[in-house]
Amino acid sequence: MKDFDPLMERAVNKSARGLTAQYQGIKEVTSDVLEFEVVPADELLSEKLQIDVGDFVYHIIRLRFLDKIPHLIDITYIPISVIPNLKLQHLKGSIYGYIENVLKLKIQSCHLTIHAALSTPLEQQYLGLKENEPYIQEEQISFLSNGSIFEYTLSRQHYAHFEFQTVIVQQ
Repeated sequence: MKDFDPLMERAVNKSARGLTAQYQGIKEVTSDVLEFEVVPADELLSEKLQIDVGDFVYHIIRLRFLDKIPHLIDITYIPISVIPNLKLQHLKGSIYGYIENVLKLKIQSCHLTIHAALSTPLEQQYLGLKENEPYIQEEQISFLSNGSIFEYTLSRQHYAHFEFQTVIVQQ
């Protein structure tokens, strides 16, 4: 009989739940908002978010902490037309909480790509990486239950703190 591992369950469901929900009751999740502005979508954002070039999106950079220790940098783009009235107070807490509890929208799924890259001054400053050290990036496109894309996020972590777990089921 297969043993149930609650840590594996958390790993399997983590991306569609967000960092705050993933570590609820386990670690304190806090955020410093490094940047919060509205920008027009360029061609890349238009493609990733399936919106028109020039449509307005929130551009958010947050440093996320677990128990007051820097854990990752989130660079997020959210279409204003899909998630309206996002405020600084929501960014300091859980954006997903705002989407689900205030806007009453259901987060359905995300597409996730993981890769490594050499650190830039941003990761060096906030994650303590050296000039030639890599970070691990999770590129995530997230969907609401109505099929709308509501988020394009690049989550960057120190390579020494990154762990990937999954479950593979034979079909």
